[in-house]
Amino acid sequence: MIRFILGVEMRSMINYMKTLSDAKKVVYGLLAAVIALFILPSVVSVLSLKILGAGEEGLGGFMLLLSLAAVLLLTLLAVNSIIKEMFMDRNIQLYLTFPVSPAALFAAKFIRQWLINTALIMGALGIITGVLFSMREGQWLLTVTHIFYFLLLSIVAMSLAYGLVFAVTKVLPANKVSEVLSFLGGISFVLVYGVLLVGGSSVQDISGSLPDASFLYSGFLYNFNPAGGLAGIVVSAALAAVLVILLRSFVVHAFKSGWVGEQSVKRRNRDASADAASPVRTLVQKDMRMTLRDFKEWAVLLPQYLLPGVMIFIMYTNPAAIEGGGSMHDERMIAVSVAGTIVISLFAGAYNTARDAAHFEFLKIMPVKPADLVKAKYLFNIMTITPVYLLAAVVAWMLLPVSTAAFLYSSLFIILVSLAVIPAGMFAGSMQPVVSRKNPAKRLDTATNVILSVIMGVLLIAAGFISVSFARGDGGLDHSLIAIVLSVLAVSAGASMLFLRAVRKRYEKGFNIIYKD
Repeated sequence: MIRFILGVEMRSMINYMKTLSDAKKVVYGLLAAVIALFILPSVVSVLSLKILGAGEEGLGGFMLLLSLAAVLLLTLLAVNSIIKEMFMDRNIQLYLTFPVSPAALFAAKFIRQWLINTALIMGALGIITGVLFSMREGQWLLTVTHIFYFLLLSIVAMSLAYGLVFAVTKVLPANKVSEVLSFLGGISFVLVYGVLLVGGSSVQDISGSLPDASFLYSGFLYNFNPAGGLAGIVVSAALAAVLVILLRSFVVHAFKSGWVGEQSVKRRNRDASADAASPVRTLVQKDMRMTLRDFKEWAVLLPQYLLPGVMIFIMYTNPAAIEGGGSMHDERMIAVSVAGTIVISLFAGAYNTARDAAHFEFLKIMPVKPADLVKAKYLFNIMTITPVYLLAAVVAWMLLPVSTAAFLYSSLFIILVSLAVIPAGMFAGSMQPVVSRKNPAKRLDTATNVILSVIMGVLLIAAGFISVSFARGDGGLDHSLIAIVLSVLAVSAGASMLFLRAVRKRYEKGFNIIYKD
């Protein structure tokens, strides 16, 4: 029965490949070329440098780091395939209408997913590391032990992917889980090359901070001896078999008991009835659900949310920053808080407001005042911007040599700047919002995008000048100037209500919407 299902899956895959359009064939060909010409040589190069050039005391930490990174990346890459096969394609129910046992169905599905998603990649990684360690020690049996070890890791990655998928589907519907985990999978694919380019130089430092794992790998993956190699192979095979058996019991139980729990549906019904009391609260919840519904929107604003981290990296890794005194860290912290909050408040405020253009006709017929629409949008922007940046400030304060006074000042700047700038972003987003069928995430017109991008570039350049302006001649913070700037921002936050009034008028008259595609 398992062989029969695998035959059906193989024929289905072949038929899918035959029906691919020329454009998709070109895309897949380019992707294969990128992997063969760039990613694979980069992996071999980085591993060669680390394995052949590392001292014996660092091999355990390096192998542990490599194992953790490989399992994490492949787990994220595998979840989207599992979602599609187990939930979205609906072929599980079709198979179960035939005299097919759930155990046989799981075995066939698991073999296919394991081979495509993790086994091929982990097997290739095992061959590469095995050959390199064999060249290092002159013992070619290390290639066999590395293949067994990395195939065990491929089983671990698949088990974690299945567990993640089935755990999250108890909270969210399957299509939402697919969006979330596809987004994470896309990030993990980018991380593969990012780790190779950026992390290659710091692998030694990271692996040195990990626990000593030589007791796990010595004799098995390096410093080979027959007893250690045989014991490692037997333990790897046994652990893989145990994981497969446990996963089989878990998934077969899921086949028989149903995919998604009912508690999430009941909870959403209770939340909907509770939210009906306040129009503003209902509108805020609407925006929040629209954001959680499509995680592709997160990718649009993600660079702006991560901008403070980039600015901190640039400002703290250049030679002038390293040589600066302790107060310079405080000034840079405040400068990053001001510049980063301005950027995200403008972009997110404009983007979230322009989103209403897609369903503006529906909003017009709703028994809701335009003032409530604007108030709800303003509150939603504050809820999704200010707490995130305050949390980032807490993390920076814990990790960087920043004083408590600078942290408190930064928190005040984040709150006041967001209150003052978000209305300006909403005003920009309501000018000429875009509605595109082919690219629904594109919501701002070209002119607005250009203006906001120029502002972001100017702020990146001006961040250094902002930090210098808050410094006193003796090297401390200029508390008087900071108090004046905070007072001006507080007045600006009140004056920004004029932007909200202009946005309310646009909601009353109607948006000047640009339709594309």
